[in-house]
Amino acid sequence: FHGQYQGLFYRAGYMAGNAEQLKSKDVNASATYVGNYVRDSNRDKQSYMGSFGYKWDKGHISLSGDRYENTSGTVRITERERHSYKLDSSITDLLPYMSRLTVSLGYTDENKNTMETTGPTGSFPSFTDTDTYSALLATEWLFGSHYISAGIDATHNETSDGRTGTTPRKLEAEMTSISLYLQDEWALLDELSLTLGGRYGKFDKELTSSTIGATPSPRDEGRFTFSVGTVYKGIDNLSLRASYAQGYNMPTVYQMFIGAGTIFKANPDLVPEKSHQVELGAMYTKNGLSLDFAVYASDAKDYISLYQTGVMAYEYLNVSSARTYGAELQAEY
Repeated sequence: FHGQYQGLFYRAGYMAGNAEQLKSKDVNASATYVGNYVRDSNRDKQSYMGSFGYKWDKGHISLSGDRYENTSGTVRITERERHSYKLDSSITDLLPYMSRLTVSLGYTDENKNTMETTGPTGSFPSFTDTDTYSALLATEWLFGSHYISAGIDATHNETSDGRTGTTPRKLEAEMTSISLYLQDEWALLDELSLTLGGRYGKFDKELTSSTIGATPSPRDEGRFTFSVGTVYKGIDNLSLRASYAQGYNMPTVYQMFIGAGTIFKANPDLVPEKSHQVELGAMYTKNGLSLDFAVYASDAKDYISLYQTGVMAYEYLNVSSARTYGAELQAEY
């Protein structure tokens, strides 16, 4: 339900569901199966959400939260619990030439419990707890024919992963990322625009503790990427576009430090993925009909992939390169 009164607004919701036991092609009576169903694999799901805030003619401020639970009758089925909270505010025309200021703060706590397979015959209860803190400061400016977006966003992640049983283990890792970005949408002519953008990201990752071996050195990475694009609307009912963008994808703490037990091995020597993408497209609109067609090509270096290194053994590795070509067609009426 939701409502509003003199600028104050609120919204709340609840969802619940149940999934029946998982069916398997294996048919036997054991601690795992009953007939061809996984024993105690029924799952209950619940989700709560709510928000409230205040809205005025030039902005708003709001606080929102949600909670999600996925429980089952056995740890063989992954159980999850997540709590998220967010404070968000946006103000327009705060300063000369500044059309919008947005500030956002967030926190998410997620817990996961499941069974970790340690070999062909072994498995033990395991857990993963993750706390994520985020902050965003975004501004939009209008200078004549230039519409400029600039801001900073930051994220800090703390992960604890472990296993109980006869071969217990526990690892803790942290990751902090800070990015600065700037984009200029420049109206060169009434029918022609040019967009230029740049982003600098700095990433710090560290395995802070480990019970299964030496702790690798912290990783500190920084990278600048840019993009450029243009749109032409000088033909009736038709717009043409072209763009080029660089990409940069850091390996996660799971890929570098944690992995998934003895089967999926982490690799602290992973380097970031780097990519280049080019796209050409056209959109035709008339009498409620919209047709959009695009072709693209992407070239990625040091692509991160999971490789099999033995029997029930995999490791995250960098591939020398990976190329992708494609086309998309979308129609709406």
